Amino acid sequence: MAKTKRCTLCGRPEVVGERDVVPVESKFLCSECYDKAGEFLDEKYYGDDEFLCEGCKIQSFCAECRGETLIEEDTQTESSVEEKTQDESTADYVAYKEIKANILLNELNACVIGQESAMKGLAASVYIHNKMANRKEFEFMQKENILIIGPTGTGKTYSIKMLAELLGKAFVSCDSTKITQAGYIGDDADDMLRNLYIGSNRKIQIAQNGVVFLDEIDKLAANNKEAGKGVNDIGAQQTLLKMLDGDKCVFNDGSISYKNNVEIETKNILFICSGAFVGLEEIIKKRLKVGESKIGYSIENNHSSTKITTAEILSKVTPEDLIQYGLMPEFIGRFSSIITLREMTEDLLIRILEQSKSSPIQKYKLILRDSNVRLEVTAKAYREIALQAIKLKTGARALNQVIQSIMRDVIIEVEIDPEINRCIIDEKVIRGEQNPKYFKNRTRNIRVG
Repeated sequence: MAKTKRCTLCGRPEVVGERDVVPVESKFLCSECYDKAGEFLDEKYYGDDEFLCEGCKIQSFCAECRGETLIEEDTQTESSVEEKTQDESTADYVAYKEIKANILLNELNACVIGQESAMKGLAASVYIHNKMANRKEFEFMQKENILIIGPTGTGKTYSIKMLAELLGKAFVSCDSTKITQAGYIGDDADDMLRNLYIGSNRKIQIAQNGVVFLDEIDKLAANNKEAGKGVNDIGAQQTLLKMLDGDKCVFNDGSISYKNNVEIETKNILFICSGAFVGLEEIIKKRLKVGESKIGYSIENNHSSTKITTAEILSKVTPEDLIQYGLMPEFIGRFSSIITLREMTEDLLIRILEQSKSSPIQKYKLILRDSNVRLEVTAKAYREIALQAIKLKTGARALNQVIQSIMRDVIIEVEIDPEINRCIIDEKVIRGEQNPKYFKNRTRNIRVG
């Protein structure tokens, strides 16, 4: 009687036509495991009977496909292979993401205009994190978590996305307001690690060196009336402590099977939290105001020739201020860097329009250039765009909102009339008092659209 073939991974017997067992080197895989393994396993064999997963680098197949494997390997051999392959993978990965702090800073300043001090702190903190990652001599030192404070539209999310792209790291952005304590309705903190893992093509080593961005972290403050979740705000902060500490976290990999769990170490994951922290400046003012302010002049002195800005107030923030705002002392203590961003002013918005790589004006210039049309925006138009953007109170995001409808009309007009080769936009166009001016090929006449 022929011996029944069994799958090396799950140990189930072959059912011809339903669960066929196919040979893989000296192992047998059933059709289900073979198809599933093919999605993420690197075809690297070490010896006749050893298969190493590209993701977790352990002997035999990884837990996602293995389930309750019947394979029994020598513990010492497995450990040595795991250590060797992890070290080799780590070395390759560290070499790939090594970028000098000044290069990071230059790239950030080229896109995020007017936040030089904040970008310097961010570039330095990220560089320190990268130096500490995957190195045993830093194993017992506090990991580099970053907290960014600043109004909406000041470049928080944009700068973090750009950093992750520069470093070649996996990136996931999460809304902190959706995170809840275990047992409550909402998302678990593990969900962001699961999304990071999936975004890393299910490769654990890449996920373990990724970037997690938690926006609106201020909404988890216990005293924040906007959150409205009561005691659960503190519980949500507590659920994040383990990750911020760099501990191991186990979660389901997102598949249907409850057995498919993944373990990820968070010590090399860069966690960056941000929030507008509305009202925080009032707490700082109260702390600083004792007759004459500790920073050299009275904060509430309306007759003073020097007026303190919100950015200057926020730059004096301390952990005690954030604790009073409603964040747990244990939570704040996990952040080695606190960075503050300036609010958007008229002059700052004009600089963004003129200098930033992400300027909406630059975007439309490039689009029209493809149609051989030169777009010109006057200095007064820049200022009018900035003035209207400030009224919208959404920071730099408002710049595109101000000119979007105007530029759509320009693009349609240019496509309708291919003879147009030049377009001028002045402050009257921005205010809606007149239409853009168009120049045609081989003519000096200006047509007002």
